[in-house]
Amino acid sequence: MNIYAPKGTKIKFVNRDYRNWGSCDDPNKFLNIDQIYTIDHTEPHSWHTKVYLQEFPDNKFNTIHFIEVEN
Repeated sequence: MNIYAPKGTKIKFVNRDYRNWGSCDDPNKFLNIDQIYTIDHTEPHSWHTKVYLQEFPDNKFNTIHFIEVEN
């Protein structure tokens, strides 16, 4: 997915292989595989990027778990 994707971009959760990079939350505790979610904002870092979802505003997930979908 585009790490600079704007708010409102739709992304799909596709990767359950959790790693605690950047102190991100474990998506397997919150998200369903192949479910589409909406980006609130992203937070790029030097080695990873965090994505915050409108559906889960208090959680941060690593962008490696998602692919962008057509709006």
